[in-house]
Amino acid sequence: MFRILKASGTGIMTVNDLSNEMNISYQQGYNICRELLADLETMSDLPIKTIRKQLMQLRNFDISVDEYRLHLLEDAIQFQFLDYLVQGNIPSVDRFCQERFISRSTLLRKTVPLRDLLAKYHLKLSLTKAEIQGDEKQVRLFLFAFYWLGFHGVAWPIKSLQLERVAAQYEKLTNIRTNPIEVIQDELFWAICRLRIARGKVINSFSRFTKLFKGFAPFDEPIYDQSSFPSLSPRTLQAESAFFHFQQNRDINFTNLKPIEAQLYQYFVSTDTIIHHYVAHFINYLKPYYNDDARPLIEDRLLVVNLAKVFLNFFLMQDDQVKLIDFYSPQRLEYEQAKLLTYIMQFTATLPDDSEYQVLRDNSDSLTHILYYLLVPYLRQFKWDEAVNVKMLIGFTDLVSYNMLLFLRDINIVNILPDEAPIEAADLIITSMDDLDEFNEYNPDVADDQAVLNWNIDSTETDFYNLYIRIKHIFLNKVIEVPVSKEA
Repeated sequence: MFRILKASGTGIMTVNDLSNEMNISYQQGYNICRELLADLETMSDLPIKTIRKQLMQLRNFDISVDEYRLHLLEDAIQFQFLDYLVQGNIPSVDRFCQERFISRSTLLRKTVPLRDLLAKYHLKLSLTKAEIQGDEKQVRLFLFAFYWLGFHGVAWPIKSLQLERVAAQYEKLTNIRTNPIEVIQDELFWAICRLRIARGKVINSFSRFTKLFKGFAPFDEPIYDQSSFPSLSPRTLQAESAFFHFQQNRDINFTNLKPIEAQLYQYFVSTDTIIHHYVAHFINYLKPYYNDDARPLIEDRLLVVNLAKVFLNFFLMQDDQVKLIDFYSPQRLEYEQAKLLTYIMQFTATLPDDSEYQVLRDNSDSLTHILYYLLVPYLRQFKWDEAVNVKMLIGFTDLVSYNMLLFLRDINIVNILPDEAPIEAADLIITSMDDLDEFNEYNPDVADDQAVLNWNIDSTETDFYNLYIRIKHIFLNKVIEVPVSKEA
């Protein structure tokens, strides 16, 4: 309801308007509105009458959707409990329950979904010892996702470490990043690591990382030094530094290669490592399905680095690992019913019967979906017929037509057919002929299931948007016709 109000612009909205917008009954809308107003009164210094008037008249309201979501999150017992285990001073489950007037059984019941989620990564929420148990590396990756998605830069979640101090120390590192969002994420992750170390939860060894990147200079930079952490051994300091480098470079990148990624590309393609073998094996597996004129995937540096990162995560963690994408919509998109997904599902069956590849076989489902989403933008480079074949029957003598051509080239699910291609090969025909009856007369081979779109010389941004939606629907209709068997 709050999101609808914030996005509504100018005008006046009644409870009835909101209920209709949310597809709920008036009574449900009225009850939600009362709860919303009570929450906003708690969050602001304004009386409830003023808040009600500002909201319903859609005046500028200082509280953002993210701030309100965080308020609701912090009100949840499950959130409070996990945060208490991480940041509380000598946490006690009994004391936590007493302070909130709930029973231990109620806490146990309310945290079932949370414990199920943690179990996916072999982590356990212990009510006996009041802690998160399991691989410390997985714990930290989970806590980063927990605090980042919860607070999202709206507020600083780590109470015992001041943001200003963390930021000042971070700026002294030689491997600081320039993207402001990545900087905030780094500072948060560093603060989580510092907090865990202070609580005696350290990473004593990250030998797989050390062996894999032996001789790779950018990862030799120490993040923690002996003077700041005199109680930690040199081996632990090295492992902690390595894990921070890992966190900084584990995520897939869909923009341009960063300088460190360009170095990683050269390292992965020129050094005989298990990651090199993983990437080469996967790209070789895809080769039979390349289009004849497709650029070899091994030459796409960004794709190679992203594939290497995917395999790197599984190899270093030796298991599925916590990823931010795990916390978005759990429902699979319809276009996962695609030939590409089927082929990738079969990939693990081609892996060598070697212990080094066991982690990929053990986590084939998670690996399959990551690789699938990574390769969707490259559909046009394969022989599979799931890309939308577009036949253009317009003149290219005007700037508008040229802009449309550039627009189509930037859509990763579009394959622009050459001029000599038969018209029946097209899923979508774009023509500059205004009279569709005349178009059909000149093009008798056009089938009933082929979409025909008239493109005007005075096309607008709305026309471009509608063109994209038309293409997306054709794409979805094509791929959902391809069944994916459970045995694949």
